[in-house]
Amino acid sequence: MYNHGTLTLDELQVERAKCHDLLDLVTFALCTVICAADGWVEIEEFGRAKQVWFASFLALPGGVPSHDTVGLVFAALDSIGTASRRVSVDE
Repeated sequence: MYNHGTLTLDELQVERAKCHDLLDLVTFALCTVICAADGWVEIEEFGRAKQVWFASFLALPGGVPSHDTVGLVFAALDSIGTASRRVSVDE
């Protein structure tokens, strides 16, 4: 029988959930776009192909970020930028 009240945070973590350093992730994405990656999937593919090179100067504690992770992070950064622009316009 399933008792949802006894789960711990560790039990809820999934293998695909990784920690990434924001500066590493932005640097990683910038490098891949400079090398002609076009879109989140190509950013991930390029990162996997050049993982050894990226590891020479980025920590990448969670490995190469997935295309979903990169997309979510940049969407969040975009929404933060949009919100701050709205605040400065309204003031």
